[in-house]
Amino acid sequence: KRYSNFYSRNGVNWRKCTHLRSLGIQRLDRGGCSRQEIARMTKHLTGILDTMYLSETPWIAMLVGAGFQKDANYFVPRSEIKVPFSIASAVFPMLPSLRRHARPEMKAAHNFCTLLDWFSRIVCQDGIYVLKELPQTAMAKSLRKIQGYEEWASETFRELSTLPKAVENPNIDGQVAEAIRDLKSSFVAEISETKNSIRDLRNSLQMPPFTSFTNDAAGASALLHMAGQNGGNTSQKNNSGKGSQSGSRPHTAPEICRLQDVSNMTVLLHEWLEKNLQQYRLLKKAHWSNALKQTFNTRQFLFRKIEERAQQHRSEGDELQKLEHAARTLDEERKGLSMPAYARYLRN
Repeated sequence: KRYSNFYSRNGVNWRKCTHLRSLGIQRLDRGGCSRQEIARMTKHLTGILDTMYLSETPWIAMLVGAGFQKDANYFVPRSEIKVPFSIASAVFPMLPSLRRHARPEMKAAHNFCTLLDWFSRIVCQDGIYVLKELPQTAMAKSLRKIQGYEEWASETFRELSTLPKAVENPNIDGQVAEAIRDLKSSFVAEISETKNSIRDLRNSLQMPPFTSFTNDAAGASALLHMAGQNGGNTSQKNNSGKGSQSGSRPHTAPEICRLQDVSNMTVLLHEWLEKNLQQYRLLKKAHWSNALKQTFNTRQFLFRKIEERAQQHRSEGDELQKLEHAARTLDEERKGLSMPAYARYLRN
C-alpha cells in the first residue's frame, strides 16, 4: 500500500505483471537465458522434476537478472571486505541470545543463526554504497545508528572508489582459484607429514639430530651404524663423534578443559604456551576422543588468529607482549560471545 501511495503521489503508473514479470522475462531473454531457465525462474514449469527437485532460482538466470553477462566471471570487490566484529554484531544484536537459547540438537536454529551471522556482514558491505547513493532509505538510517559504522564505511568507500562496483575478470575463475588454494594446503600438509615421519624415523633409530640427509657425513654414518644395530649387526660402533639423542614427542593426549570453560583469549594464549600445546599439532590423534580433537583444533585456530593479529601490532615489545596485546584486542571484539561462538564467527 505504501508503494501504491508513493507511486500515485508522484504520477507513476506501476503494475506487477507488466513491470516486474513481463519486463523481467524480456530482460532475461535479452541476456541470453534459455527458455527452460526463464520458465524455471518464473515458475511456468509444472512437472514433478521442476517443482520438487530443480532449483527455482537457476544460477544463470539469477546472474543475468542481476545485470551481469551470461558467460562472464565477475568479482565484486566489496564482497572481500572484512567487516569488524563490533559493527557486524550490532546488525542483529539479539543473535548471541538466540545462540545461547538454541540447544545442541536444534540444528535448524543453529543454521538460522549462521545465516543471520553471514547476512549481517552482507548488510554492512552493501551498506557502504547505500549510505552514498540512498541516504534517506530505512536501511541507511538504521546503519547510521551503529556506532562507528559511518566512519568505517566512509574509509572503506575511499579505498574502493578507484574500482567499479563489479569488475569483470575473465582470466580468474573463483572455483579454480579456490581449488588452487586447496591444493597448496594439501601440499603443505603432505610436507609437514613427511617431516614428521622423518623425525619419527630418526627418533626410533636413536640418531643424533642433524639438519639434512645430504652433505652430512656424520648423519649418514650414524644412520648406517644404527641400521646395522637394529638389523642384528652390533659389532660396529658409532664413529661420528656425536652421542645418540632421542626425540621428546608426547605420546599422551594433553589435559585441556572444554573450550566453553575458557574465559577469554588471554587465558587461552597462556594455556597454549605454558602447556606447550604446539608440540601436539603434528601428532597423530587416532587415540584421542572426538571431543578432544575438536577442542584442540579450535584452540589451535584461535591461537593462529592471535598470532595473525600480533603480526599487525607494530608497537615495541617482545613477542609475548605482542601476543598478549593481540589477545586482549580480540577479547574486546568478542563482546560477550562464548569462545566456541567466537571461533565460528571467525571461521565464517
